[in-house]
Amino acid sequence: EIGNLIAMEIKNLPDQNFAFIAAVSGTADKVASDEYKKYMSIASHKGFSKEFVQQVAKAVDYEAHILGPTSGRELVQDLLGKDEKKQHKHLALIEKQLERLFKAQLASCLHYAQIEEKKHFSYIKVPIEDVLSSRNAYPPRGKAIGIVQQHFNDQGKKAITVGIGKSSFNFRASTEIEKFDVHAFMDLCKKKVPYAQINGGGHRVAGSVTFVAAAKEEVENILDEYVNGL
Repeated sequence: EIGNLIAMEIKNLPDQNFAFIAAVSGTADKVASDEYKKYMSIASHKGFSKEFVQQVAKAVDYEAHILGPTSGRELVQDLLGKDEKKQHKHLALIEKQLERLFKAQLASCLHYAQIEEKKHFSYIKVPIEDVLSSRNAYPPRGKAIGIVQQHFNDQGKKAITVGIGKSSFNFRASTEIEKFDVHAFMDLCKKKVPYAQINGGGHRVAGSVTFVAAAKEEVENILDEYVNGL
């Protein structure tokens, strides 16, 4: 979109749906801003539904994971609408694949998860490194935890979902749990276990915290105490 604005005076540029691409980008990165809402509105007026934007965002995320450092320029351009026939064909294939992968990953996560019902929310701990079929599996650990969180949200439940790894935790939580804050937990860990090399970041209800593997049990105990105090 910035490139489009800079190049507005250049003639004979091919017609591009920049608002649609901006909407896909914002959706993929879970942006919450007035600008994002405006782009979604413009995309909608141009015939791109919210559901279609979400479908494209999921497909691009999946292909980016599969391609890794490979460019994949032609495929990404097709997914973003350079060739509409190819776009819909690719999206249909990827949608089926994602549905299968997400369903399988959710089943594994729920089966091996430790679920504790608190007074106002569910507390879910998933041994994330043990439920991924491979190191480079899709969905990756953060997205897998997001799928579990969404499962509880869809049931109308407030929840805190944590992917428990050997040297890192991934977090997703319902925004309604106002006292939960990834950054506050991280600060607490830095204070209680300063030797654990605590690091990480993200949003208030979605992020990750890393630490040395030797501190896992201590950090998990601090997490349990933190959640119990909410």
